[in-house]
Amino acid sequence: MTNSKLLLYHYLFLWMRFSTSVTAFYSLCIYTRVHILRMYTAGMIAF
Repeated sequence: MTNSKLLLYHYLFLWMRFSTSVTAFYSLCIYTRVHILRMYTAGMIAF
């Protein structure tokens, strides 16, 4: 009983860490893409 509950908490902790890292990675990708697009648009306006 206690062992299975401990295992469940362990998996929950791992899943939370994994999901937060994936969310951070996706937000970083989106931020980089938006930044590149903004720089590109600014360059098109400048030229």
